Amino acid sequence: YNVYLIGAREDAEEYEARCLLEPELCSGIICEDSFYDSVNQLSKHDVFIGQDCGLAQAAAAIGMPTLALFGPTRISKNKPLGIRVKIVNKGLPCSPCQLLPDFGKCQDFQCMGQIKPEEIVEAVNSYAKGDTKWQD
Repeated sequence: YNVYLIGAREDAEEYEARCLLEPELCSGIICEDSFYDSVNQLSKHDVFIGQDCGLAQAAAAIGMPTLALFGPTRISKNKPLGIRVKIVNKGLPCSPCQLLPDFGKCQDFQCMGQIKPEEIVEAVNSYAKGDTKWQD
């Protein structure tokens, strides 16, 4: 797989540093000036993988296979809407905490940290093999 880090123009320096640290995992970066330009770049790729964010919503909306990683945010409220969306969530008792008074106080973010790269690769491989669970 070719993996690109996508973000805003101001993320470019950080993303370049990450790619230099692990070049075998990162094919490059895509850092655009506008949300529209980022979505336009997304459409040129095969699968979007990311946390609950606007780009995940956009990827799903344009019909792109979208693997959305959820932790502190509420799936029922924020799930990307699309025909090829798969959610990864660890289902910890403290999650989701988005609408609770302690939101923002978490120090370890186990809800995201327990999502392993192997799970993500397995999910993408299942999509490539035609897994119908990506058809929500």
